[in-house]
Amino acid sequence: MKSLVIKTGARLHFNSLLMNDSFGRGCGGVGLKLKEPILKIKISKSDKMSFCAPDDWLNDLGSFTLKILRKLNIESNVKVSVIKCFPRHVGLGSETQLGMCLSRGISTLFDKKLDYKDIVKLLDVGGVSGVGYYGFISGGFIIDGGYPMGEDKFKKNFSIHSENPPCLVGRYIFPKEWKILLIIPKNPKKCKLPFNEDKFFKNLPEILLEENYKLCFNAYLMAASVQDRDYEGFVSALYRLSQLGSKKAEIKLNKNYYKEIKSRLKEIIGQEIPFLAVSSLGATMYSVLLYSKETNDIVEKIKSLLKDIASVSLVSVNNSGQD
Repeated sequence: MKSLVIKTGARLHFNSLLMNDSFGRGCGGVGLKLKEPILKIKISKSDKMSFCAPDDWLNDLGSFTLKILRKLNIESNVKVSVIKCFPRHVGLGSETQLGMCLSRGISTLFDKKLDYKDIVKLLDVGGVSGVGYYGFISGGFIIDGGYPMGEDKFKKNFSIHSENPPCLVGRYIFPKEWKILLIIPKNPKKCKLPFNEDKFFKNLPEILLEENYKLCFNAYLMAASVQDRDYEGFVSALYRLSQLGSKKAEIKLNKNYYKEIKSRLKEIIGQEIPFLAVSSLGATMYSVLLYSKETNDIVEKIKSLLKDIASVSLVSVNNSGQD
């Protein structure tokens, strides 16, 4: 094999469940693996090392590739090209997906064995939320259990990544008739995006223990609703979950942008779509729609209303992991 192409979809991160370490665990993510937008990469054996990607992907592409090659004791050169990608730092999980894609692609190309768990420590990805990590492997609706926070002088704060992926609490097949409305900013640079995510979480205000109870309870209801295909139960629990915990601080990062989106869609939210929420630290917004013959018309209406500030699409959930 001289070359291969590997692709994977973005992920949505609904919220963190355990942002109060009173019981010794931290973080804990809940979210979805998407079929689109996709990251598509071609990796080829080559006479010289070369990387081709948009500017905001290039540094990580080169850095991750070199670390993986060293980890696998591969001395050969490669040419790595990003064929298709989605915006970075907008809440779609680009860093973890890039690391997982490169790890899978390079190990396959050179017929090497690589444990995905090694990638978390090697590339410093997937050690806070496990949604992108488990989504890449198996897809679906994901709930992870976070990680032990330690004690006394060894106690971690929420900016410190675990050296292992968070434990998987549950992975569920998402109903195919439930579609995801995505609203991605056209110019992410105009949004106030926290490129230093570690600093953001280190300075995060304390989340009350009562809020953590509510977050975990709503995640439980979401999991039950997915298995029962109870759409109304799922969106009700997700809406409540999207307003709690660290999400309050995350929303403040781009509150003017979100306010503008909701103002333009005020006649639609609560009527034709159930709610709008923010993925991860933003600024991508999303909703969950029960597909019907009217759905495409609703999406086209939203596209028209937001055409100058956001890209709007209707996508499916990936229930099987990377391609």
